[in-house]
Amino acid sequence: MDASISASWLLKGYFDFSAQDRNHRTTDLIRTDLCAALGLPNDGLRIAGFPVGASWRHIVWWREGNVDYAQAQFFAEVSETHPVLSLGVGVEKGLEDHARRPEELMDRSTWDWPRLIAHLHVILSTDVAAVAAALGGPIALRIRSRQADTETAWETRAFSFVDGCWFERHVGRAEPDAISNYVRGLDSKRDAWTIVHFARDLGPTEADGLTPGGAAALLLGFDAIRRRLRP
Repeated sequence: MDASISASWLLKGYFDFSAQDRNHRTTDLIRTDLCAALGLPNDGLRIAGFPVGASWRHIVWWREGNVDYAQAQFFAEVSETHPVLSLGVGVEKGLEDHARRPEELMDRSTWDWPRLIAHLHVILSTDVAAVAAALGGPIALRIRSRQADTETAWETRAFSFVDGCWFERHVGRAEPDAISNYVRGLDSKRDAWTIVHFARDLGPTEADGLTPGGAAALLLGFDAIRRRLRP
């Protein structure tokens, strides 16, 4: 059975795995290629997705270890608002005072987030440029945050690295220092859950028919960033 990515998933708004043999799901095959390239055993990356328990997902993660949020991880996400597939690496900041679940409580000695703060300038000024050159296209950076003790909507800021420069969407040119300062401000908010994604965005035409091997190759383009964030 064909395990390639379908443009219809982007148009529907989610990955539809209901018609695929469970043993040959696209996500499993991507994991096999990732593990082979990274020198990991076949089960060296754990697959997770959201929502849980349904035959469809709008985001899938491939992560080392057994902790849900602590590590930088590969991800694939279908946009909520546009038919866009994002493939890349994400890292999250947990809560430090008022976590509802133990796994949401961030331990700065074990989570990867503090390494993002420590290395963010070099990632923005050097690593992303290398990823863009290797993958032959622009790189997106999306930063989402929300205070845990409020019902407010997520705050989102989106940036693109294009032709050697950073741009903030709907704003204009952006400098790495300004982006770094914004993320550092979020880091100082002990109960602001924050998600940072570095990604290559694909439209329906680019994504349609993308093989698991092709998806894995795009994800591996971000491995230098992932490794910089891992202990």
